Amino acid sequence: MSISTEVIVKKVNENFDIALSATPSAGYEWEIEEIPDGLHFEGEKSVLDNDAIGSPNQSIFHFRVVSKGSFQLHFILKRRWETTAIDEVLYKIVVE
Repeated sequence: MSISTEVIVKKVNENFDIALSATPSAGYEWEIEEIPDGLHFEGEKSVLDNDAIGSPNQSIFHFRVVSKGSFQLHFILKRRWETTAIDEVLYKIVVE
């Protein structure tokens, strides 16, 4: 499995969202490995892609930038009772 990496450029006190697709009905949920000190986690919400049973949804993570620097957010997709992730995404947050 290769980890995809994306870069987000922001300024101090700006908010941003990260949306990741998951299938919670199959037990899969995105988790944040660690939240860096320069970012404040504002919360998470799930939005259904459609009303079909078992369809994926979007997990939307809300953040606010609190200091300048370069930070990483590492997300893993796994079931809570399993130790191995089936997907990983790494975001590099550059704060000017």
